[in-house]
Amino acid sequence: MRKGQVLKYARCCVAVWTVLFAVDCFADVKVCPPTRELSEIEKAMSRALEFEMIRNDELAGKLYKKAADLGSIAARCQFLAGTLNDPSERDTVTEEECDEAFRRANAAKGTPEGMYALANCYVVGVGVEEDRSKADEWMKESAAANYAPALAFYAFKQMHGGFGDGTTRLTDAQILDGFRRAYENGSPVGAAFWAAQSWGGDDISAQMDALKWAAGNDSIMGNMFLSRVYMGMPLGMPGPGSRRAPPMDLAAARRHVEAAEKLGLDKQEVELCRKHIAQLERQISEQKGEKEKKADKAEAGDKPETTSVGAAPFDADAFIQRVMKMSKNTSRDEMLSLSKTASENAKAVADAVAVRLADKSAKEDDKVKYVWLLGLAKQNSSVPLMLDVFKTSNPTSLLHMVTSRALIEIGGDEVGALFLENYRKNKAKMDDERKFDAMQELAMLKYAPAVKDAEEFLKIDSGRYYWQVYFIFGLFDDLAVPMLCEKLNDYSDALVRTNALGAIRFLMPESTDMTKALLKRMEVEKDPVIRYQLVETIEWNMIAQGKKGQQELRENFSRFLESEDKDSSAAKFMRETLASESDPPEGMREKSKPDSGRFEAAYQTIMDSGVHLSSSREAANDILYCATRKDVPKLKELRRRALYRQSDECFYDYRKLTRIINWVLAWAPETERDKQ
Repeated sequence: MRKGQVLKYARCCVAVWTVLFAVDCFADVKVCPPTRELSEIEKAMSRALEFEMIRNDELAGKLYKKAADLGSIAARCQFLAGTLNDPSERDTVTEEECDEAFRRANAAKGTPEGMYALANCYVVGVGVEEDRSKADEWMKESAAANYAPALAFYAFKQMHGGFGDGTTRLTDAQILDGFRRAYENGSPVGAAFWAAQSWGGDDISAQMDALKWAAGNDSIMGNMFLSRVYMGMPLGMPGPGSRRAPPMDLAAARRHVEAAEKLGLDKQEVELCRKHIAQLERQISEQKGEKEKKADKAEAGDKPETTSVGAAPFDADAFIQRVMKMSKNTSRDEMLSLSKTASENAKAVADAVAVRLADKSAKEDDKVKYVWLLGLAKQNSSVPLMLDVFKTSNPTSLLHMVTSRALIEIGGDEVGALFLENYRKNKAKMDDERKFDAMQELAMLKYAPAVKDAEEFLKIDSGRYYWQVYFIFGLFDDLAVPMLCEKLNDYSDALVRTNALGAIRFLMPESTDMTKALLKRMEVEKDPVIRYQLVETIEWNMIAQGKKGQQELRENFSRFLESEDKDSSAAKFMRETLASESDPPEGMREKSKPDSGRFEAAYQTIMDSGVHLSSSREAANDILYCATRKDVPKLKELRRRALYRQSDECFYDYRKLTRIINWVLAWAPETERDKQ
């Protein structure tokens, strides 16, 4: 499975999650759907922006051209800007066309649409010299005049750093307000993003109204976000006393996925959604069947089953024969059963499989299954044989891919050293996607020497490929913290600093070394948006250090406020922190009941689900309320495992587990296990 395709939609969706921790300054603002019917131009402009968000420039261009043909000068300029920005398409437009578009835009600069058109001309130089500062100014003017396409585009652009150095940077709260105003002025994509980012509280009726309105006006995002909601996957980051969602409705989820498909959503993303719905349907059916069986037994007065003494010894050969019969029609239950059996009888399975894998006459299809079993058994003794398969198999074959994944499951320095050697030797010949794949494998291995090589991913375009930073450093986890601390204060490269802060905000590490690096950066940082991000991250970092950290947090915030602009977002955030009580979230203290047995059971349930928290909600509550500080390493491993899924949903589960980790560190009652 190629991550470049799977993540096409995730690149957009993860941007939503990066601002979900913003203070909701507009909770009391009443938001209502527009009552007027949208024009074809408005619908086309909104859908075009959605396709820009998910990097489908071809469909975006077609929709901008459609709107331009209907008479929109803004769409015309945006179409030309997109074409000029694509090296393969640049020669398809003439200088005369660009000059005419700029002339028309300039003639209409007294209107909101004309201002938006001029902004797009200046972004890449349509009939005029490129000037990002002027693009920013005209875009702000158009947005201030409540032109819906400008409001939505500007808010989205600001989520990725705006128009560049020296241009306006909005706070998260201002971005949220931009999407709200876009929605109120007739932008379906604005409605979808406002609903996703403001999702919270006990009443989400306004957000549901926004999503339904967006979906009804041909919004892919509106339909996709609704499908998530109806699959039981809230758009926010729920915690204790949390953000509510309507009851699960898989039929409705399926309808919205089909609607998104008709509107042009990538086929692979559609298939992923359908598979997830089918998985939820199976789980519901299985749970229903189990309940019925228990009810039947209770009614018949059956006694609980007992395990017989002297059970037959494990027959590894017979088990391997079962595995050899696997096919694409093998049920999920059978796969889980085989996986569990292999894990429980790891040494016997590994020894029996090694003999078969070493047989030179073994077919490649059989070798794939043998290697899969060795990955489940996780025996270090299997590594030399698997390394031989890895080195001799075709790099593009299924056998090579499965062997790579199995070696990652077993891990170890020998595997890490080989993977890093291959990365360094072949890096110059790799395209960007393959380079990312190879580094991600090293991050899955948590191979410490590779962290230095991962530094180059802090230099990528943060506006387009920030998700690569999240995947790589999220998988390296705490190993990456010292390097990120250093790069956070690398004054030679602003892009490196920005990406390092993005990775830190994603990881939310609780280390005191990170505290020092964040405080040092805060002392010299001038950008008001980055200062806001810093104080937000400092709060999470120091609250997770317990009472001592929470006290030091107050002292540092009091000190920073002495020199902070009193009207800045950072100042407001710090004042709100100082005004609040240092107590756990409402209901946390009463519900926290440390229980190692329940925690271990919940941990295993979530791990078996592939770290799909939405399909194991009871277990997710148990790991929150039953965990102690001793359990944090296991919680961090669950969090890393969420990223193995390589889909947009994994970011949701990663963020939720991050909050659980921080809550446990900050508020979980101390037990004897913690003191030992």
